[in-house]
Amino acid sequence: MRKIIHAFLILCVFSSCSHNIYEQLDWQGNKVTADGKIPEWPNPLRFFDDKSKINYTISNDRQNLYLCMKVFDETSQMKILRGGLEFRIDTLGKKLYPVAFIFPIANQVVMMQHKRNENQTKKGPGEKPGRSAMNQKMLSLAKDIQLIGFKPPLGGTISLLSTSSGISAAIDIDSFGIMYYEAIIPFHTFYKNELSTTDTNKLFSYEIKINALPEPPVHEGGGSGGKGMQGGRGMQGSGMGGGHHGGGGGMHGGEHGGGGGYNPGNSGMYEKTDIKTKMRFSFK
Repeated sequence: MRKIIHAFLILCVFSSCSHNIYEQLDWQGNKVTADGKIPEWPNPLRFFDDKSKINYTISNDRQNLYLCMKVFDETSQMKILRGGLEFRIDTLGKKLYPVAFIFPIANQVVMMQHKRNENQTKKGPGEKPGRSAMNQKMLSLAKDIQLIGFKPPLGGTISLLSTSSGISAAIDIDSFGIMYYEAIIPFHTFYKNELSTTDTNKLFSYEIKINALPEPPVHEGGGSGGKGMQGGRGMQGSGMGGGHHGGGGGMHGGEHGGGGGYNPGNSGMYEKTDIKTKMRFSFK
């Protein structure tokens, strides 16, 4: 009898070690309007990525998937506005991310202008366009989204001002220089019409990807600034790639640790940022 009990305990231990336990998305109980202002969201947001200084939450209700972010770091803000941001989803949890919601879309003209400005700064003194003015210009241009892997007829680049799909997104910067990002993605556009209780067993992979800006050319006698800072790290939690802090501690790190600050030689601008996780749905 003792041998049977011992064998049973060993089996239970191995069984528990072989299964990852994943956290659930937050349940979105408040009505969300994607306007770049987030009073309807909890403060602080749930997660914090210490490299990119991004405080964020991914949530769901029965009809929609939501993404909300507060971006403190000026370098991350610049990369988002000029290089674009991709919110990628894998409904099979395999990290292939066939569904991509891209907003804002990378502006190639502005990116090339950024490259020329960086190059001029390295070559000699001169008047440089104001970062704040450029950011405001980019905010005013952020009216389109790019959709990949969505159900037809959705796909390609569409205007947020004319779509009837229920997809909505907005981005804004407040008077304190903090960027706010909101996206609402109806499940019917890429998955199913409405979640049910069985969907709480589904494990989706998510990726927040911030594209790198193009490096200025290397000139004789000087480098391009080099590469240093690595991309952002994933969420904390059992079964997740580590690297974030939970809500309260994360906000402390974001608000008091401060942004990285902009400077022409900031190598973080030339590195992409990836924040990845796997999570289950909430259901009420």
